[in-house]
Amino acid sequence: LNARRYSRGFAVLFIDLDRFKIVNDTLGHDAGDKLLQEIGTRLGRTIRSSDVVARLGEGGFAVLLPETGWRGGRVMAERLSRYFLNEPLFKEAAGKDLRLYWGLASYPEEVGLPERLYASAVEAMRASRDLAAGEVAIYRGSEEREGG
Repeated sequence: LNARRYSRGFAVLFIDLDRFKIVNDTLGHDAGDKLLQEIGTRLGRTIRSSDVVARLGEGGFAVLLPETGWRGGRVMAERLSRYFLNEPLFKEAAGKDLRLYWGLASYPEEVGLPERLYASAVEAMRASRDLAAGEVAIYRGSEEREGG
């Protein structure tokens, strides 16, 4: 992994659109697909040019944030969260009881092994279910770090 080789950190932000099935069931799959496309497009427009957005699963997205630690990742995640809380497209869909959950993990600050980053970001995203709408959960590692 280049991040380890060149001593460069990065963060991963996972975003989960909870209860997405409601959109498909009430408005149809075309409406659900359009909502996901719009979320992906708007994520892409809001992040830095060096960041990467990817779709994960039915209602999930990941944002890779190179050269970013957990503090910078939190700033980005909170900015994205505020954007979507105020975005008319999402407000309309949120009338269907939708909610975005936000989980952030960073290497090497909190996750000492890059191969644990995915699981750590998922853990943080799941923890965000206990937070207020729009709040970001940050994985705070207690694992032993390789090499120090």
